[in-house]
Amino acid sequence: MTHFSYKNGLPLVWDFTCVDTLCASHISDSIQKAGKAADKAEDGKLQKYDELKADYYVVPVGVETFGSWGSRAKKFLEEVGNLLIEKTDEKRAKHYLFQRLSMAIVRGNVSSVKGTTGNIDKLNEIFNFN
Repeated sequence: MTHFSYKNGLPLVWDFTCVDTLCASHISDSIQKAGKAADKAEDGKLQKYDELKADYYVVPVGVETFGSWGSRAKKFLEEVGNLLIEKTDEKRAKHYLFQRLSMAIVRGNVSSVKGTTGNIDKLNEIFNFN
């Protein structure tokens, strides 16, 4: 949440969620269109925070584990990226923002995979990481 006015005189409240692209409850959406499961998660967040809309500018940021962005997330990050460019005069600032967030998703995926092995040595055997 911001402590200053973001849009329409309202402070910004955003909620980030990363849904599993291949989860059984998302697979039917995922096969229809990239980012559809993220869009659905964003819709759910808007419903969850419906009461806050009068006092806050609410933005759901939905992504999928395979890297697809929800439509609201893309729009919001484009806005923030453009503000970064404007404030810093760094023309690549928006790209850096997307790269950092994409890498955070990759790190989360790695943590999930590592968490299922129990012992990292098993991955070394499989992938020859020595």
